Amino acid sequence: MSAGLLSMILVVCFILSTLFYISFQNKSKVSLMSGMVVAMGIGMIIGLLCGVIFGIAFKGNLFISTVYSVSFGVIIGGALGSLYGIIAFLDGILSGLMGGMMGAMLGEMVLPQYHELSTRLLFVFFLVLSFILLYLIVRESNNNGLIARFCQNPLNITIMFVLILLLSNLFGPVWSDIDETKHNHHSSSYNEPFYSIRTYV
Repeated sequence: MSAGLLSMILVVCFILSTLFYISFQNKSKVSLMSGMVVAMGIGMIIGLLCGVIFGIAFKGNLFISTVYSVSFGVIIGGALGSLYGIIAFLDGILSGLMGGMMGAMLGEMVLPQYHELSTRLLFVFFLVLSFILLYLIVRESNNNGLIARFCQNPLNITIMFVLILLLSNLFGPVWSDIDETKHNHHSSSYNEPFYSIRTYV
């Protein structure tokens, strides 16, 4: 696992933990409709992001990548939706299921030269959506906690978004190790028949 991928996973885990903490604190103050939006958005984007990551990592085995990505999307979307009620719970599960399947297919079909770009783009979408949902929860609940007061200011969220992007880029590319290994494997497989023919002649 590359340092870039590890840093991305840590950022995703940190933001998800913050979302769960804020949602748990304010679950009685947030309307069911907003809870459904939160569960649907997180379930979908986590399913897509995990699907692309697993689809690239397990390229050639769509079943495994689909199972892993759907599991993450369903578990995270359903767990977050369960804080707001059974309808939001179902919404999170179904969104995670759909996002996981679509993400796995995208990761399987994307060309190797677009591995980095597709993963980075979905990571940016995850950051944007997560910060918008955090802002939605905090504004609707009127919470005065430290994290809530920080998230109430759009400028703070924008600065945090830019800092996360800059810091994640410092750790290098996400797929350098995997892409290089696959490239070397394909190169050796392509060159092997020519080598054997040359040896035979």
